[in-house]
Amino acid sequence: MRRRVFLKSLFSPLILFFVLFNCFNIMGLAAPRKIIYLDASILPEGSLKKWHNLGTIGGDFIPVFRGLPSVQIISGQKAVSLIGPDVLLRSTFTPPSSLNGRKPFTILAKVYFNELAQRQIILNWSQETEYSAIFGFGKGLDAAFYNSVKNRLGYKGGFPLQKAWHLLALVYDQQKLSIYVDGWLNSQVDGPLDIKPGKFIYLGGQVVTGFPLPFDPFNGYLASLEVLDEALSMANVWNLAGHHEAIPLYPAEGEVIPAVSVTLRWEKGDDRTSGFSVFFSSSKEEVEKGEKRAAKGNISAETSTYDLTGLKTGQAYFWRIDQIEANGKLLQAGLVRSFVIDHGSARNPSPHHLHGSVRPDLNRLRWEPGPWAASQDIYFTADLKKLEKAKPVARGVKPGSDYFYLPEKKLDHGQNYYWKVITKNGNLPDSPGPVWSFRVQDELDDKDLTFFVASDLHYGGTVNFRKLNRTMVEAMNSLPGQFYPEERGVKGKIHTPRGVVITGDIVDDGSALDIEKTWQEYVEDYGLNGDKLLAFPVYEGFGESDGPSSGLVRTNLKSRNRLRPGLRSISADGLHYSWDWGPIHLVQLNLYPGSAGEEYLNIWRRRVNGDARYPKYSLEFLIDDLRRNVGNSGRPVILFQHYGFDTWSEAFWTEKERNAFLQAIQPYNIIAIFWGHSEVPQGFSWHGIKTWCAGTPNRDPDPGEFLVVKISIGRKNGQLIVATRKTNSWESVEKSTFLVKKVPAK
Repeated sequence: MRRRVFLKSLFSPLILFFVLFNCFNIMGLAAPRKIIYLDASILPEGSLKKWHNLGTIGGDFIPVFRGLPSVQIISGQKAVSLIGPDVLLRSTFTPPSSLNGRKPFTILAKVYFNELAQRQIILNWSQETEYSAIFGFGKGLDAAFYNSVKNRLGYKGGFPLQKAWHLLALVYDQQKLSIYVDGWLNSQVDGPLDIKPGKFIYLGGQVVTGFPLPFDPFNGYLASLEVLDEALSMANVWNLAGHHEAIPLYPAEGEVIPAVSVTLRWEKGDDRTSGFSVFFSSSKEEVEKGEKRAAKGNISAETSTYDLTGLKTGQAYFWRIDQIEANGKLLQAGLVRSFVIDHGSARNPSPHHLHGSVRPDLNRLRWEPGPWAASQDIYFTADLKKLEKAKPVARGVKPGSDYFYLPEKKLDHGQNYYWKVITKNGNLPDSPGPVWSFRVQDELDDKDLTFFVASDLHYGGTVNFRKLNRTMVEAMNSLPGQFYPEERGVKGKIHTPRGVVITGDIVDDGSALDIEKTWQEYVEDYGLNGDKLLAFPVYEGFGESDGPSSGLVRTNLKSRNRLRPGLRSISADGLHYSWDWGPIHLVQLNLYPGSAGEEYLNIWRRRVNGDARYPKYSLEFLIDDLRRNVGNSGRPVILFQHYGFDTWSEAFWTEKERNAFLQAIQPYNIIAIFWGHSEVPQGFSWHGIKTWCAGTPNRDPDPGEFLVVKISIGRKNGQLIVATRKTNSWESVEKSTFLVKKVPAK
C-alpha cells in the first residue's frame, strides 16, 4: 500500500527525491549528486525574496530586477510564479565546472504554463554565443536546449497541453542529448556539447546586454527543479514520471508502417519484472480486456521484441505488454498502443487534391505509388458522377512511370476535374485509392481583381515551421472557387488570385549557419511564378529577421526580382520594385519606406540600429516610382512593407521617418497599405489611409492567417474587401470604397 501511496503523490518534489534515491539503492548504484535542488512545496505562500538551493553546491536564487516571484497554489500544486515582465532569478554561486558539456548531467523540472511562446527559458548557466547552456520549452527549434547552432534541441511536434503540469527531463550522456515530457522520450540530438559556464545561473529567462528586461522569459510556474551530475536512464525518467509499466518503444503511437510485418519493441519499466505477456489484435477492446484471442503468450525478461507477420494493408492494430513477476503473477498491465499498416494506395497527387488554380495548359497528372504497387490504372473525368462507372483512361502503368498525359489539349477555365489511381499490389489486395480533384484557374478580369497577402513566415523558427507554411500554401491553392462568407456581408466565389505578396520576415534568422537550407525550403514551397507548391506568382519583400544586405536572403531576392515578369520599376540595388495588376499600381517597399535608416529606441527602450534594420533608400525609390509610373493620373496605388502602424510596429521606425513617408504619398491615390511584423491581423486608418497587418502562418498548432483581398472596379468608384482567412475558417472582413481616379492635390 505504501508504494501505491508514493505513486499517487509522485510529483511532489520531496517524493521525487526519495523515489529516485531508492531506485538507485535497489539497483545497487550510488545515487547521483544533486547540484541544484529547488523545492516550492516547503516555501510559504506570498512574495519570494530568495529561493534556497537544497543541492550540494548550496547558495540561493535571488531576484535580478524589481519584480518579485510569488509562491502560489496552481492546479493543486504549490509552485513559484515566474510570470511578469521583469521577474528573473540569479544564483549567488558560480556554476560548477562539471557542467561544461564534457560530463553527463540531468535536469528535472516540473512546470505549468498558460501560453506557449517560441522559447521560454527555465534555466541557463552560459550565454556565450557558441557555448551556451539554455534549457526551456516552447515551439522553437532550440526551445528544449541551446548550446550552439549545431547543438540545439526542440520539442518534436510542438509542446504538450497548456494549463497542465508537466515533468520535463533533459538528459545528457556525453553522446546524445534527450528531452522527455512526462516520462516519454520526445526528441534527441547527437552531442557532444561544448559549454563554457558563466558567472551565474539564471532561472526564468536570461540577461542580454542592452536589454532592460528578461529575454525569453519563463512566464509560467515552477514546482521543482533538480540538476544532477549523472545521466539518468530512460527507465529512471519513466519511473520519476509515475510510470512503472513496460516502456513502449516501437511502433510509435499511431505510426503508419509501410510493411506487412512489424517487430514490436519495448523496455523494462520495473526492475522486478521477470517476464512479459504480449497482447495483440485489430480489436482495441480485446487488447484492453486482455482476452485470449489477443494473448500471444509469455516471454522472458531477457527478450524485449516480438515479431508480427501477415498483417493486412490499411488495418489498424493494437498492442500491450504486461510485466509479470517471478511467480507468474501480473506486476503491471501495459499501456495500450496502436499503429496502422499503410493502405498501399497512391499518394501525393500533383496537382494536389482540391487545388483551385491549375493552369489550363496542364498536360499531365503525377503521383507517388504505394509501397507494394505492381501496376496502376488511371481514371479521369470532368463529371464526378461518371467516375465510378468510367473505364480507365490508362491501364497497367508501372511504378517509376507515375504520370499520365491528359487527353484534353487545354482544360476549361473554372472547370473541376476528378481522377483516381487504383493500385494493383501483386499478391496483396488492390488499393482503390481516394478520389482527387482540382479546379482550373479563372480567366483574368480587371474588374474583379484578387490577391493574397502573407507575412512573417519565419522559416527555420519553429519545430513545425515548414508544416504550418505548407498547410497555409495548400489552403491558398484550394481557396479559389470557394465562396466568400455571405454571413459577413460578402457574396460570390473567390477568383483566382493574381499573386501572393509577402511582407517580410521570410526566415527566422537570416544570419544562421543553416540559412541556405532554410531558404531552399522556402523556395521549394513558394516558388517564384506558380512553379512550386504555391500555384501563384509570389512578390516577397524582406524584414529585419531576413538578415543584412550582404546576407543570403537579400542577395537571393535581388536575383529573383530580376526574374519577376511584368515589373514596372526596380531600385538600383535590386531590392525594391513595383508592378501593375490591371488599373492598380503596387509597390514592394520591403522593411519600411525610409532612407538610410537611423538609430532609435524601440518599445523596450532598447537602442536599435544595424544593417538588417535599414530600409535602403526605399523612400527615394517610392518617390521616383510614383512620379514616373503614376504621375498625375490619379490611379489607385497599394503599398507593401514590413513595419506597420500599431504601437509595436511604430517602435521600429521613427516618427520623423513616418512623416517623410506621409508627405511623399499625399499627392497620390493610396487606397491601402499592407504590412507585417506584429503578427496579429488588424486593420485601421492611418491619416485617412486604410492599413492592414497580415498576421502569420506560425500559429502552432492552428496555422495562422493570411489576407484575401478583393478589388471591384466601377466607372468612378471601387470597392476594397480585405478578409482574414485561416486554413479552414474566416475571421474578420472589412469593406471600404475608393476613387478609381483621384484628382491629384496641387
